Amino acid sequence: VWESAQISLFTKYLGEYPKSLFVDVGLNIGMYGLVAAANRHEVIGFEPLLLNLNRVCSSINYNKFNKMITIYPYAITDTATKVSFSTPRENAGGTSVKDNKLLRGVENVDFANAYTFDSFNIHYDGPILMKIDIEGHECQMFEKINLFFAKNDVKLIMIEWGQLVKKCGHQ
Repeated sequence: VWESAQISLFTKYLGEYPKSLFVDVGLNIGMYGLVAAANRHEVIGFEPLLLNLNRVCSSINYNKFNKMITIYPYAITDTATKVSFSTPRENAGGTSVKDNKLLRGVENVDFANAYTFDSFNIHYDGPILMKIDIEGHECQMFEKINLFFAKNDVKLIMIEWGQLVKKCGHQ
């Protein structure tokens, strides 16, 4: 576990809000989503990479969390577009995205479709906990998330700041 302190903190909040929905933007292999499901929370995740989708779906099936976790295989940005991926050799979890409508190839391998967060019209009658880790693309995401925040009671946002600070920390 790379983020044991963060998972411990996250588990504490899951206990504080036992009826909360967990929204995971940048699901990756599903560590946070699986912890939430194991603690009986409904999960909505966004993960565009097929390799990660296959891994997290295997874990979901193995643990019989099929009814608890909904995954959207899309990237999140500030407009409907396509994105490409760049994965550092030394950090598979550090995959970043770049907008480019002209991409071709295999969807969720060579490119992914991307949408605004608000376009998913997520509404939940209860508290929401979030984890956002999209390697510096958070600034684009936050451009189109106002309706979500207006309609929902978001109690926690866990966000990785490393790449975000480099790309748009001044905002």
